[in-house]
Amino acid sequence: MVSETGERRALDLRVPALTILMHPVTARVGERVLLPSLVSGRPVALSRLTPLFAQPGNAEARALDDVHLSRQPITLAPGERAGSIRIVAEPQSARIEAFGVDLQAELAAADLERGVALLLGGHVALLLHVLPAVEPRHRERYGLVGDSA
Repeated sequence: MVSETGERRALDLRVPALTILMHPVTARVGERVLLPSLVSGRPVALSRLTPLFAQPGNAEARALDDVHLSRQPITLAPGERAGSIRIVAEPQSARIEAFGVDLQAELAAADLERGVALLLGGHVALLLHVLPAVEPRHRERYGLVGDSA
């Protein structure tokens, strides 16, 4: 059994994540994927086929799977500075835009804390940001029913 203090420490650990902001299938909005491998120093491929996204608390994960996205992946790689990320894309194969940051430079940890909106193929928007590495077991409901993306 995990103590409340142990759970709180796990919730304090934050990792890079991608959340779907816009998708041709609107029910996909809010799906997300945690990217702990970036914290471990390993790159992550981003394409129409990988990674797999899921609604929070749902085990059914699926790829972005949009024909406007390239099968040739964009690479999210750990940057030189702690908590930073580089986006590596072949100019001829990937259509990617970022809002508020220079894609040629590393995205600093502060950029990820604020969140960076990425537009892929003109049809899918993702938020690159940080989230707790572990989903809390009990969410505060404040008298409300349902979850918001």
